[in-house]
Amino acid sequence: MKNATRWALGALVLVLGACGGGGGGGGGPSNNGLRLTVDSSRVDFTVLEGATPGQGAQTVTARLSGGNGNESVFIGVEATGQGVLLPIGVTIDTVARTGVASVAPNAALAAGTYNGTLRVLACLDAACNSPISGSPFTINYGTTVQPRFKASVGSLAFAAAESVQAAAKTLTLTLPSGVSAATHTVRYGSGATGWLQVDATGSSYSIRPGTGLAAGSYNAQIDFDAGSQPRVTVDVQHVVSAGLVLAPLVEARITSTSPASANSGSVAVDAAPGVAAGTWTASTASPWLRLASTTGALGTPLQWSIDPEGFRALPNGASTDARVTVTAGALTPQVLTLRLNKDVAEFQGIDTLAVLAGEAGEVLIHGRLLDEAGLQQRVVATGFTPGALTVRSPKLLSLQVGALAAGSYTLTLPTASGLPTRSVQLQVLAPVDRGAQVVATTGIKGGVQWDPITQSLFVHNISQSSVMRFQLGGSVAQPSATVSSRVIAGLMGIALSPDRRSVIAITATGTLLRLSTQDLSTQTSTELGRTVAEGTSVGLPLVVTGDQRLLMSQGSQFAGALYVDLETDRVLPLPTGNFTFYSGPWGRVSPNGQRALIVQTAGLSPAPPLLRRDAADGLLSPVVGNAPSFFYRGASDRRGTRWVLDGRVYTYDMVQQGMLQPVPPDGWFGQEAVMSRDGSRTYLYTRNAVLSQSRIFVLDTGASLGTGYIFPSLGTLEPWLEPSCSNQVQNESCNGYATRVVLTDDDRTLLLIGDRQLAVVPIPANLRGGPLPATAQGTRWMGPARR
Repeated sequence: MKNATRWALGALVLVLGACGGGGGGGGGPSNNGLRLTVDSSRVDFTVLEGATPGQGAQTVTARLSGGNGNESVFIGVEATGQGVLLPIGVTIDTVARTGVASVAPNAALAAGTYNGTLRVLACLDAACNSPISGSPFTINYGTTVQPRFKASVGSLAFAAAESVQAAAKTLTLTLPSGVSAATHTVRYGSGATGWLQVDATGSSYSIRPGTGLAAGSYNAQIDFDAGSQPRVTVDVQHVVSAGLVLAPLVEARITSTSPASANSGSVAVDAAPGVAAGTWTASTASPWLRLASTTGALGTPLQWSIDPEGFRALPNGASTDARVTVTAGALTPQVLTLRLNKDVAEFQGIDTLAVLAGEAGEVLIHGRLLDEAGLQQRVVATGFTPGALTVRSPKLLSLQVGALAAGSYTLTLPTASGLPTRSVQLQVLAPVDRGAQVVATTGIKGGVQWDPITQSLFVHNISQSSVMRFQLGGSVAQPSATVSSRVIAGLMGIALSPDRRSVIAITATGTLLRLSTQDLSTQTSTELGRTVAEGTSVGLPLVVTGDQRLLMSQGSQFAGALYVDLETDRVLPLPTGNFTFYSGPWGRVSPNGQRALIVQTAGLSPAPPLLRRDAADGLLSPVVGNAPSFFYRGASDRRGTRWVLDGRVYTYDMVQQGMLQPVPPDGWFGQEAVMSRDGSRTYLYTRNAVLSQSRIFVLDTGASLGTGYIFPSLGTLEPWLEPSCSNQVQNESCNGYATRVVLTDDDRTLLLIGDRQLAVVPIPANLRGGPLPATAQGTRWMGPARR
């Protein structure tokens, strides 16, 4: 009886009928003459190392003879040695009374010769206690495993710095029988070629990358061919690191209190191990970065510092990158990014025309981090000594100044490190007395803006899609005016920049133009990426605040408005709020740029509330309480404390102070009003269509009278000619109700412009803002004597 482990090598299989059969062993007479014969006494296999299992298999046939044909016989094959695959299957043919065993060599063995035996067994029982005659039959076998063509490794990896050769690595080929040598070819990946050295000594190969490669990753494949067997491929990877070693990123941060040592630094510039000595060269195109030296020996640092004027021009509260390119001979150039975070208190804007010559007063300054401690001691002014500072918010300061002579004065906030910040310029102008005159013009006018620096009135001519410039000159006795214009396709509105250095113009396609106040030439042109549709045309200039924000309509979009940062000329998201800008917004800004009242829309009922904006926080806040929802004409005193809106005077908090509308007598229609610097005088422009005359009522609005009360009239002024045509029914060529009125910054002149004339109307001293005269004056005719 054979044990299970042994019999696992070849199972006995039932081949004959289930009847008959009895015990017995060793092929005795009890086997009824049954006999086993096998067709071979030796089997030899030849197989390639690693071949597919089953490849090279041979069959051994066992045949039964004798007996009565009804016996149950079990046939199996048992193997010794490791040269064949186990188990060995036997296929039975009961008709032919044969069992065919398929025997396969073991190709998983290492190359060599392996011998063993195959014992064929035929028994009357599964345990093979009763073998038949001729069983077991022993077959000798030999398995020759031929060596497969292969390499000792499947891949090779190298690494070295530029100009440094990596150490060689060796691989060995196992050659097929009868082959003494192999051939090879190298296939390169994308990029450089010819960089791999392959040297053969018999079946041994030395592999080594060459030098001269730039930093990067390189791949190749070596194909070995021995002729009789498939080619062998070895993958090669070579990583070349930079020969020039320096940090890719250096960060610096400058605050108001950073020490001077923060203004400079150094970066190590080294050679990788094995790289020969040499020199480096550095360059940068950044205007704010200085290099102490543009060359040095490898191993010596690169010294850098911040350029003061370049620093001044950098955006504040943001990071700016400078790129420094460092080279060294044939080594791959390296780029150093120096990231500077500018985070300093800085002046960014000023109420440019805050005070007149000889007039003490308040100057508003816009900026960033203006609530830092010790700011008062750090303010530097040229030409005067700053007075008290009052912090309105981190973005807004109030500075008191004494009476100054006419001229330009600058203020700045230097840092502790000595790096400068941007300066702002206060323009102090002397009042100008002008003579009365009229200047012919055509076209319906939109927003108008007065620039006292150039003594120019800038006008949006809607009919001509142009910006007009009326520069006033001459003397009181002989006044003059020079008129120029520039057509701009799709012009939607104009305004003066807070620094009074440019006219801002917006087109329907979303182009923001900055025009020179000297000649209307283009200073800059920026595409905002937003189209601007026609909204309600109210003839007002664009809403531009002192902290350099522009707000204008995008037509009939319910929540669409163009909100632009004029410091960067980029569109910003609107401040948080629930807005309805259907055909709006429009509004007025106080002359000092701090406060604005903004109409969301007048096209919906009920209309949404007015919005207030204060540069101290930049929010758009709804006006609550008993306040108008919209206005078409508006003006304020210089500081935005008193407002005249469509015939009524309010405080900024929308407390009504009195009324203008009932003042004109029958037949006179009040159109537009402007207010003196101190709010004590309001000039109401009216016209009488029947008489074809215009008249300006001068009202005393200095006192608070309360709702329903009418401000008293101090007198009237009359221009030489009507600014607009006299038709009572307006059309495209004649609009008697489209007269725009501007009060010059010195409170001395009214400028009225319509579709026919520009009327320059001087204001007599006793009808100007400021201290009131002892008695009110009657009507003054400003032209030649009437007949």
